[in-house]
Formats: sequence, structure tokens, C-alpha cells
Amino acid sequence: MPAFVDALLGGAATDPLRTLRLPHTLAQMIGWLRDKLRNWNNSPLAKWSVLFDGDYIATSDGTDTTHRLPIGELQKVIVQTDDSGPWGADVLYFLFTEASEPAGVFPIEAQGCQEFVNWLSTMPGYRESELARAMASTDVARFVVYEAGS
Repeated sequence: MPAFVDALLGGAATDPLRTLRLPHTLAQMIGWLRDKLRNWNNSPLAKWSVLFDGDYIATSDGTDTTHRLPIGELQKVIVQTDDSGPWGADVLYFLFTEASEPAGVFPIEAQGCQEFVNWLSTMPGYRESELARAMASTDVARFVVYEAGS
């Protein structure tokens, strides 16, 4: 068995389908995949973060650049995928206000991504089916997973 499969399964396995414990919900699946990818390749994308800072959503690329978006101004969240997955950095979240440029960006490997998805899933206008489509995508595509007022 290839080493990367062994690492994903947590050790030697004779029957991956029997020993692989898959998460039960989409949010758990995202977290599980992010953790496995982060631990497998020590990606520099794991230095990125998305955090709740009072009434703000703070995104950082792991350097000195942090963007703060007032939670009340969040209008749209778009998930962009590309065709480099599953081993490439193929999922990005774009946070939009009324402006045409994103107010924040972070990859699926970002610290706090799971918490952000959990929070977003409680918001009116969240589209779980679109997030599911994005997570299954192997193409270059964009998915509107949240739109305020919809």
C-alpha cells in the first residue's frame, strides 16, 4: 500500500474500506479531510487562519497580513475549487461584502475553517448542497455557499 494511503488510514491496513472511519456529516468530512491533508504534507497553507474576533471575521495568510470583516457586512461566501485535488490546495473560501473584491480569503487548510463552516451553516442563506457540490468537485469552478437575504 502506498505510504500516503497508509498515513491517511493511520497505519498499515489490509482492507481500507473496512478500516477507514469516515465522518458522518459534511462539516465533519471537511474537518477530517483538512486535518489529514495538514498532517500529511505540512502545507504552508496550514499557517492561514479564519477566526471570530468579537463582531469581526478575521482572516490571515500566516504572515503579518490580517483582514477584518464586520460580521454584519458579510453578504456572500464563494467556494472556489480547482483541478489539483485531492492532494493539491484546491479549495478556497472567498468572503464578500457589497464590494466587488473579496474582503477575506482562506484555504480549506486554514486554522478555524471548520469552526467557520459550522457557524456559516447556522446562517439563513447557507446552501449546504452547494458546499457538498464544491467538496466533490474536481474541476475549476465556483460555488455560492452563502448569500445574505436569500
